[in-house]
Amino acid sequence: QPLADELWLLLFIGYSIVATESRNAEHSGSSVTTVQTASFIRLDRGQLYDRVAIRAVFEPLVVGKLGGPWQSGIIQAPKGSGSYVFLVTLDGGRYEDVLYEDGYLRWKSQDQQRLDMPAIQRFIAHDSERNNIHLFIRAAKQRDYVYLGLLEYVDHDREKQNPCEFVWRVMRWELTGADLK
Repeated sequence: QPLADELWLLLFIGYSIVATESRNAEHSGSSVTTVQTASFIRLDRGQLYDRVAIRAVFEPLVVGKLGGPWQSGIIQAPKGSGSYVFLVTLDGGRYEDVLYEDGYLRWKSQDQQRLDMPAIQRFIAHDSERNNIHLFIRAAKQRDYVYLGLLEYVDHDREKQNPCEFVWRVMRWELTGADLK
């Protein structure tokens, strides 16, 4: 069941654009995003989005095939903003990311990243009052992502790198273990 509250994000992007939910039969009930005129972008916590829809929310003027940063799980969006989108897959793959029932996320960066790299230093210094990290999560590859909201930095492992390991907290966590199944 989708979360009762909705997260409204006011993002200045220099244009009047809003991403709105629509249904697509090819995605068998999953949400996709279309672009219409308005002055804000809306993301609904607990709703499904595919990568194209997520990109349309954060980079509405970019169209065509997914490329560049949108092929990875860490995207600075809008570019140069200091805010990020995390696309996390919990399939027991190489990263072994874990979302706990209390809203904490154990997360590993990309393999090539070290603690001294600028992007990792920005994550360590993350201030949820100044920049956003949006969490989209899925249970396995080939599935759409569920938007869970914003993350807040908690801690990182000061010894491990390639990849680096972090603990994040989902802000305004309202789910239970039953909701996560």
